[in-house]
Amino acid sequence: VNDVSVPDFNMNTLEYTLDDVANDKTSVNVTATAEEANATIEGDGVNNLSVGNNTIEVTVISQSNEELTYKIYIKRLSNDSTLKALSVTSNDGSLDKEFNPATLEYTYTAGPDVTEIVIEGTPNHDGATVSGNNTYNPNETSQVILKVTAEDQSYTEYKVNLVRTESSTNTLSSLSIETYPFNEDFDPDTTTYTVTIPE
Repeated sequence: VNDVSVPDFNMNTLEYTLDDVANDKTSVNVTATAEEANATIEGDGVNNLSVGNNTIEVTVISQSNEELTYKIYIKRLSNDSTLKALSVTSNDGSLDKEFNPATLEYTYTAGPDVTEIVIEGTPNHDGATVSGNNTYNPNETSQVILKVTAEDQSYTEYKVNLVRTESSTNTLSSLSIETYPFNEDFDPDTTTYTVTIPE
């Protein structure tokens, strides 16, 4: 195959698995020699490779039309390092734009009380891997990088910026004066209270 002998070839062994090839390898040239000079061979020559697993069949046909088929398995690696989905969730927040595999940076704005944001990217190709999927605290992390690594080790980085909104709460949660109770029950939205002090 491509002028390199198939390792440990034996005429009685009919199946062989070759090393994976790079994504830019779109074809291989198979050269086969029949033991019997008058036999014919089918399946040799240039064979195109699809991304993923490929099976090349080389059939030897004897003068008496008996056939013997050898199979060569070869995998062409994928260079797909994109995401097909991106999920960023918390109990209060939103992403600045809809996900698009070609868009590499996003901003997630969370509410002021959010302490956990779950980020998960799903690779487009099953053979790719994603690093960076996790739960993050926006108080501690301002940017998350998801690295998608393809089968051929090429990679793409997606960035998610984490932003918290400022709290607009300006009310009290409680109010009291030692010894003297209010005439009214406390309510955070009530700003005026009366206290009666005995003479």
